[in-house]
Amino acid sequence: MPRDHLHLRTLKRMIGVVVSTAMDRTAVVTIPRLRMHRRTQRIQKVVTRFFVHDHHEICGVGDKVEIRFCGQVSKKKFWTVIDVLERFPQLDGEPFPQSRLKNPPLLGGHPDAATSASAPLR
Repeated sequence: MPRDHLHLRTLKRMIGVVVSTAMDRTAVVTIPRLRMHRRTQRIQKVVTRFFVHDHHEICGVGDKVEIRFCGQVSKKKFWTVIDVLERFPQLDGEPFPQSRLKNPPLLGGHPDAATSASAPLR
């Protein structure tokens, strides 16, 4: 028996694909898995949808992301985005520039501060 009595879900990480980002700070991630039907003994593909907390709204539709169990954030959200593993190419370029997450825009003193502060993140 292990010394620490952590629940298995606290250590669980999964990789899935983002299918929707329509909600505020929430992404819907699907994770496919294979299982055997108990009567017919055939392999089925089962897709599970998770509501995932995306605080910085860095996910775009089609991105491959890694998620982690984090406890209850809202009524349906128990998972959070750890990392974007692979970007899905968009028609108008990147859905969210990675540099804006690491270096937020300056609010004063910079000539482009007025344009970058008013620009939406998405």
